Amino acid sequence: MNSFRSENKTKNNIQLGAVLALFSLALLFRASILDERGGDYRVYKESVEEVLQGENLYEHTQRSFQTPGMKHWYAYLPLWLYLNTISYGISSLVPFLEFVVVMKIPVLLGDFALALLLFLILRKVNFFVAFTATSAWLFNPHLLLTGNYTHFDPLPSFFVLLSLHFLNGSDVRAAIFAAVAVGFKQYAILLAPYFLNAVGNKKRFLLLFVGVLLLLSLPFLLWNPYAYVYSTVFAHLSRGFGGKSILAAINDLFGSFIPSYVGLALIVGLNVWLFVSKRDMDKYAFATLTIGALLLFSPVLHRTYLLWLLPVYFVWAGFFSSRRTNTNAVFGLLAGGLYLIYWAYLSTY
Repeated sequence: MNSFRSENKTKNNIQLGAVLALFSLALLFRASILDERGGDYRVYKESVEEVLQGENLYEHTQRSFQTPGMKHWYAYLPLWLYLNTISYGISSLVPFLEFVVVMKIPVLLGDFALALLLFLILRKVNFFVAFTATSAWLFNPHLLLTGNYTHFDPLPSFFVLLSLHFLNGSDVRAAIFAAVAVGFKQYAILLAPYFLNAVGNKKRFLLLFVGVLLLLSLPFLLWNPYAYVYSTVFAHLSRGFGGKSILAAINDLFGSFIPSYVGLALIVGLNVWLFVSKRDMDKYAFATLTIGALLLFSPVLHRTYLLWLLPVYFVWAGFFSSRRTNTNAVFGLLAGGLYLIYWAYLSTY
């Protein structure tokens, strides 16, 4: 008995050491690129400066989408802007802390919080699955191939995973975290119908979800409601092909014309089918299908967008693999397959 306990303790210590080493290496890698200024850094910084000067950045965004050839401006809900404003204030008060570094601290926290949550969820399957998924997230293809850390996609990705984790356990937390995810990037709102269908108290969920979004949006809704709604909703619906759209590549390859609204139609159809048939679908499977359909049929697809899919897909793949005889092999194939697809997609840039 003592020998068994000793072996088990040694195993746990080795696993803990491996996890700490993984997180440490990931932190060191990110620390080396915290001062990188690529991507939309200029947009984020100047958007804050516009607001501090009393200008409405969403009026700038509206003009940018309505004026041919003009660079598209900030078109998200303002939660990321609020964080950047705080970061801008800190960097102004502390001269040796550059804004480009301070603005990435919330992203860094969200990035590692997601990694930890991913590990804890999949640890229920086994250590190999949890460690592999966490490694694939912390050293994802985008980070390794581009060395770019100006994006903030880990934040909505974290809150999407957190809201899914609490769904059917604490609907209040699920509603709040889902709204926070949308407050960072609007793609998360596509999961809202599933949430509403899955929760017990639908009225409470809806009030909390909408209430948080209204609270986040209120300053700009009062300032210029049309510019705000246009910039955060209609601007995205009117966009042409951009980035390296998979849909555009399919149309070019086969000489076809598959409209971009096909993805939205599939997502709506899936929700309607679940509602009418009263069928249950695993929440992570639904999130994987929904985000996957969005990415496949979106007219605009940038390199960071595939990060949205990784966490929910890894969790779905982990629980799916746990019901198979060779759990580790099945998960390795599923997780490795998406990882390689992402790598191949980034290699086209």
